Amino acid sequence: MLIGQKMLIAQTNKDFTEMQLAEKQFQETQNSDYLRFIEARATQMLRDNKVLSEKKAKRVREITHCSKNTFKGIMPPNLYLENIL
Repeated sequence: MLIGQKMLIAQTNKDFTEMQLAEKQFQETQNSDYLRFIEARATQMLRDNKVLSEKKAKRVREITHCSKNTFKGIMPPNLYLENIL
């Protein structure tokens, strides 16, 4: 059980890192594919990852909300992912 949890935590950290990189690329290029990636990854994390702490799960929901609203032009293109971990 602990090995499985460690693997899921490692995957979560990798996912957060990838979303941070996607945010940076979006800010540099304004390519909406990066927002789609962030939204898809965050949605997958909420659906599949059962070891997310409530704090991280809340942050993932916020990220999903921000990426959707940024994509729709409602929010400015800054998702503030750097303070997740």
